[in-house]
Amino acid sequence: MAATITTTYTTTITTTTATQTQTEKKRKMRNSSKSMPMHPSRVFYFSDGDTIISCRDRSYRVHSHLLSQYSAVMQKALSKGRLSTLWKYLGTAKKGCEPSQKSKSKPVQDILYLVSLDDKVKTVELLFYCVYSCGNLPRLTPRNLPTFLHLSTIYTIPSLLAHCKSYLHTLSLFHPLQALTTPTTPATRSLHSEALTTILHDLPRYQSNPEYERLLPPAVRHAFSNCWSAYVERVEALRSGEKLFGTFVYPHSSECADAVGCEAETRRGLLKGWNAMWERCGNEVPRPSEISRFFMTAEQKGQCGAQVTDLLKRLLEDMGGADAAWDLRVGEAVYDGMGEEVKEEDEDEEMS
Repeated sequence: MAATITTTYTTTITTTTATQTQTEKKRKMRNSSKSMPMHPSRVFYFSDGDTIISCRDRSYRVHSHLLSQYSAVMQKALSKGRLSTLWKYLGTAKKGCEPSQKSKSKPVQDILYLVSLDDKVKTVELLFYCVYSCGNLPRLTPRNLPTFLHLSTIYTIPSLLAHCKSYLHTLSLFHPLQALTTPTTPATRSLHSEALTTILHDLPRYQSNPEYERLLPPAVRHAFSNCWSAYVERVEALRSGEKLFGTFVYPHSSECADAVGCEAETRRGLLKGWNAMWERCGNEVPRPSEISRFFMTAEQKGQCGAQVTDLLKRLLEDMGGADAAWDLRVGEAVYDGMGEEVKEEDEDEEMS
């Protein structure tokens, strides 16, 4: 249970290391000279806690063993913030009283760690919610995913990061448009490639989705259209029997390219299969997945998806700044979301 404390007190923690720059030292000195009154948290202030954590104008009394088990960053912060001697202070205090080693009017308790976090209050409280959730992972939605990705990255939380990556993997397969709106990080870059491939394998269907224009910026939509046009050209080349087909649908496969270009009998067999597929698709341009079903092995399917993704990346680079504009839009989504409380909504509604 949280202890009821009505007093406000000042806690200033300044840590100086040999690697700090002169600017950082000046900033810490300036902050220490303007000490801010601390308001104890109404939720995360436990009477048996051994750690005081301050963030902005808020203080928290929590348990060091839970923090160190959950977050590697907090484990390091606790090792640096350990006090050389126990700090005795009032477990409860009257209005106007401040923590004091001399006061004996109330029972005193031991504090082992003092840590100051330079982060947003809501981010720190979200961290504590995860720590005290009894091992239960949060329910993720496309809306709150950027917040939890940010949290798991800056505080090095392996379990939460793995949970986010697993959710993003599912999102990239079944809801790739929402997956592309999540932040681009080293942990999610490969999953974004999966989402790109999923969209390109059936672009006309995704273009008819009302969310297509709402979620994707114009530069990315233009790149998708260029990529699909290049694909259609190669499909038409196959239909007319040109060798150009072999360079796209069978990437990194010299055996298939040689078969199309050299052996008449094999070439006739490929065209026969193509005609059957063309009729099945109603004489419309087939999806790459349809071509894979007729002509590709499992290994070649993966290679085709990789080349489609590479083609899109080259198109973005050639467009001059489109890739940077996309990253900027994603970055804004991350940091704007950090200022809002995470709200759980109906998962089906979010996924629709």
